[in-house]
Amino acid sequence: MTRSSGGHLSDGRNVANPLRTVEALFSRAESAVGSEAEEVEIDFDVRFGYPKRILIDEWRGSADDELELVAELEVLP
Repeated sequence: MTRSSGGHLSDGRNVANPLRTVEALFSRAESAVGSEAEEVEIDFDVRFGYPKRILIDEWRGSADDELELVAELEVLP
């Protein structure tokens, strides 16, 4: 299991504990795909394969309802 030391959303709010593992990122991506959101985009890290960006747009025509999660992992020696 790989853990992060934390993170934040684009507006500066801290990410809740449930998204602090790679497994949680995959789980969040899977739940986004299975949701009723009108648009879901997931970009994967080329080297390690984890979801590095998850964009969820609940209503395509509405402003300010998008949620974007961005993960940047660092391999430690």
